[in-house]
Amino acid sequence: MGVKRMQRAGLAAAYLLLALAAALGWLYSSLPDRVYLEPGQALYLPRFAWVEPQRGHGSQNVASTRAVGSYQTTLTLGGWLPIKTIRAVVTERPRVTVCGTPFGVKMFSEGALIVGFSEIGQANGGTSNPAKAAGLRLGDRVICIGQTRTESNEAVKEALDAAEGQAVEVVYIRSGEQKLTALTPVWDGAAGQWRAGMWVRDSSAGVGTLTFADEELGVFAGLGHPISDSDTGESVALRSGEIVPCEITGCSAGTAGSPGELKGHFLSAHAIGTIRINGENGVYGTTRTHFSGQLRGDRVRAGSRHRSRRDMGYHRGGHAPHLSHPDRAGQ
Repeated sequence: MGVKRMQRAGLAAAYLLLALAAALGWLYSSLPDRVYLEPGQALYLPRFAWVEPQRGHGSQNVASTRAVGSYQTTLTLGGWLPIKTIRAVVTERPRVTVCGTPFGVKMFSEGALIVGFSEIGQANGGTSNPAKAAGLRLGDRVICIGQTRTESNEAVKEALDAAEGQAVEVVYIRSGEQKLTALTPVWDGAAGQWRAGMWVRDSSAGVGTLTFADEELGVFAGLGHPISDSDTGESVALRSGEIVPCEITGCSAGTAGSPGELKGHFLSAHAIGTIRINGENGVYGTTRTHFSGQLRGDRVRAGSRHRSRRDMGYHRGGHAPHLSHPDRAGQ
């Protein structure tokens, strides 16, 4: 009986150690790799109230430092059991101007986005569609046909003309993955050109609102959601883009599951900013000139009370989730 009792106790201890190791492993992976603090701000993680910087003699306690800089600190359970060493960046919190200012957007995509298909009439009375036959789908982004990079609608036409009815290699992006297929253009007698039976778009334009701007650093953010193509709903892969002044002339009210839309027109072709990122939380970029009175809003301190690299949030605002362009080319 004593041996069995010892075996059960040993097994229970092993399970307990395994559970403890799993819990510590989860905690390690859940803790941030880097935190940002203001001078004099205590290092406190709201989700992990029992986690704090290591106590003890000679340890660097970033919770009490007032010097701007970057420090290493060890996070512990209760101040004594080390869990993870992280980087703590002590910096002054920037101030940004919270906006709502309307702006115009002009964007060019990385490749030609397929936004539709059309059948091509043949001399025998039938129809064909080389793009569909090649396996291309709505929302695919064609980046190369043969030796030609298709960064514009015109480049797609030139590539099809160069093929002269011969099979040509097509490189395209679908769901973030690069793929390869072969396409054979057909002659469209009515249009007098080689065609693939697809409609493509290389750019988008529209209006939205700025979320915030920092004229001291020369950066801005807007919309609060990615710019998407009006036909496919696909996020536009940014090749280049800019923002311009605009005037709002109307709006459409949003409904559940369908955001509202702003309507307006550009006031000038002169760009006031360059779009650098078309991301999940909106567009981000750099200013080319001072907004000179165009910003309407209060200047506030950016960020939350505690910011970590893993849970940094962004203010979402703005309208017009889909930006459209009047020109799409049939190829």
